[in-house]
Amino acid sequence: MTSGRVRSSAVAVGCAVLYVAAGLLGRALLVEGTSLSLVWPAAGLPLLWFLLRRVRVRSIDVPLLAVAAATVLALTGTGGPETALVTATTVGQTLLAAALLRRWCPDLYGAGGTRPLDNPRMLALLVAAIALAMAAGAGVGTLGLAVLGRDPEPVTLALWFGRNLCGALVVTAPGLLVAERLARPRPRPPVLAGGSGGPAELVVASIFTIVVHAVTFGFGELSLAFVLVAATVWFGTRFPTLVLAVQTGLTGIVVVVATLDDIGPFVAVDEPGVPALLAQLYVVSTIVIGLALATGRDESRRLTDELRTAEADAVYQARLLDAVVATIDSGIAVVDDVGEIRFRNEAAAAVIGDGPALGSEGEVASRLRDAVRRALGGDLVRGLELVVGTDGEQILEVSATPLPRDGRRDRGRVLVLFRDATTEHDQRVELLAFAGVVAHDLRNPLAAIEGWTDLIDEHLERDELELDLSRQFVARVRSSSARMRDLIDDLLAHAESRDRELKVVPVDLAAVVGEVARARGADEQISCRGAVPSVCVDPVLVRQLLDNLLGNALKYVAPGTVPAIEVSGEREGDLVRVAVADNGIGLPAGEHELVFTEFHRAHHREYDGSGLGLAICRRIVTRHGGTIRAYDNPAGRGTVFEMTLPGA
Repeated sequence: MTSGRVRSSAVAVGCAVLYVAAGLLGRALLVEGTSLSLVWPAAGLPLLWFLLRRVRVRSIDVPLLAVAAATVLALTGTGGPETALVTATTVGQTLLAAALLRRWCPDLYGAGGTRPLDNPRMLALLVAAIALAMAAGAGVGTLGLAVLGRDPEPVTLALWFGRNLCGALVVTAPGLLVAERLARPRPRPPVLAGGSGGPAELVVASIFTIVVHAVTFGFGELSLAFVLVAATVWFGTRFPTLVLAVQTGLTGIVVVVATLDDIGPFVAVDEPGVPALLAQLYVVSTIVIGLALATGRDESRRLTDELRTAEADAVYQARLLDAVVATIDSGIAVVDDVGEIRFRNEAAAAVIGDGPALGSEGEVASRLRDAVRRALGGDLVRGLELVVGTDGEQILEVSATPLPRDGRRDRGRVLVLFRDATTEHDQRVELLAFAGVVAHDLRNPLAAIEGWTDLIDEHLERDELELDLSRQFVARVRSSSARMRDLIDDLLAHAESRDRELKVVPVDLAAVVGEVARARGADEQISCRGAVPSVCVDPVLVRQLLDNLLGNALKYVAPGTVPAIEVSGEREGDLVRVAVADNGIGLPAGEHELVFTEFHRAHHREYDGSGLGLAICRRIVTRHGGTIRAYDNPAGRGTVFEMTLPGA
């Protein structure tokens, strides 16, 4: 056997020994003319034993209890049949009470849970389980005595039930409370924690209890038993449940012992055993009353604490929600079915104002009220666009969603969200314009290709296609396809300049200029003036930037003019200012900023192009945190494109 099993068996044997001691004490007081004890504290010991050790039917504790019960009866001279009967009822009622408690009170410490006896419902179930088990044991025991021919008196059933119920409650309730306290991790709260009374009041209440019991039992003929309840009420309303349970248990023992000594208000009845029965039923009543008061107070305090915690959580959640909503750029408002605004954040107030209700004038107010009406009717309003501002400079996207009805005020409510969609609207307009321009610019060379191929087809059908003419047709087709290819390349470059993830590294700008010049066969026309500082940029995008600028400088020159392009740079703090100066045809007045607009071509009649090159340049420079501008070349003809890029 392991050491754990040895210790467990030793504890079980110890419990059995305690039962024998309690049983011998109870058997010392028998009802005259019977073998029935007047008091039976041993009724509570096995129940507490079985609960704390989680005893089941097949546990070793069950036969140990049977042996202990039989030993008590044998030592006190009880006959064999009666010994078997009482032993069976003792084991049966204990198993039944434990099973009922585990089923009805699974949260109670000892019955499978960890909670102390701290609410009236749990107390009622505890008392009901014990009473039902003790009633079953008393009924079976009394019936067994009748079967054995002992002719039990009518009071036998009541006395058997009353003494077992009293013994079980006096031992089990305080025992479970003490065990639960000892099972708590250290440091444990003070014994008086959870009650309203302090140590001084406990002393006063204890003295009062002693005095009222002394007076009541000293003047038993005056029937002052009702005064005893005052002490129980005092303890039940002012002190923790554990203190109350100990107080009622100790006073219960005093009441029963005094009654057995023919002292007190319960000895007026001459029927054998009845005074003891009355005293024990009184003890049961005081225990139940006291525990009901104490557990009711515990539950009230716990509910109050939970309410305060819930209130504090609700206040915090409300503050948190207010803080979150206040930081949201979108407008949020709650409107009820009469148009009153129940809530709004600052963004919403900027749109609908600070008044108590939605406005009734203007197109914006009218459309908002219409959206609220639709939402109250069950519709989900989405994507409603409102133009606000005197110049229509802001576009709001509005949605309205019905909320749960306010049952207290019997009003419907709607959540209205305002989202600034100006940027998206502008992007959508820009995208439509972009698509239109692209479609137009692609359609022209495509139409040219179709026209020239149709001519080729016609000449082939008539067998009139001469070699020189066919070469002209093919050259025209190639020219148109080249225009389409250039446009597509520019569109791809435009997309890359916008979406490519920046991977910045130190870049020798002069080396990139030389690489572009060689690639375009313009080593003689492109040069760097002085040392150009290095920059910290994305090498792919900066090459695209310089290729576009240098390519335009080579392209836009007057007939008969040899391009002369000069790149220079100087450091300004953390930036490098780069200038690309050319001797080209220059820019028309008022076009120096427009040329950076997508699809804008300053010289669209004289030169082919997509109108995307300089827009791509601005996007690349902007993504690197710089700026770009164009101005007339102060040295004479041509233009200077000046930009700033982060220095290496």
